[in-house]
Amino acid sequence: MRTGSFVGALVAAILGLTSTDSHAQSYGPIESAYAFGKCLDVPAGERDNKVQIKIYDCNGGDNQQWSFVLVDAQNGWGTLRNLYSGKCLDVRAASMTTASNVQQYT
Repeated sequence: MRTGSFVGALVAAILGLTSTDSHAQSYGPIESAYAFGKCLDVPAGERDNKVQIKIYDCNGGDNQQWSFVLVDAQNGWGTLRNLYSGKCLDVRAASMTTASNVQQYT
């Protein structure tokens, strides 16, 4: 249930970050719908691949700013890119198990 709730909150956040202008990207925080004041966070401003994404107090930093980037317009899917690191959200090893690690990756 916890995973489904997070995915639902993530989808809602993505919809709010979608830009129709292919040249301009809109960045913003992805806030938890269940833990007030908590956001997806790249810890300590890390820029390396495989850094685990955390849920941390919202502080407005660039390491908490995300943008939905459309990858396949025909099928309507894309990725979330972090403003500070320029890396995308990634589920480690494409795992589909509960409590899988979410990391940033190029």
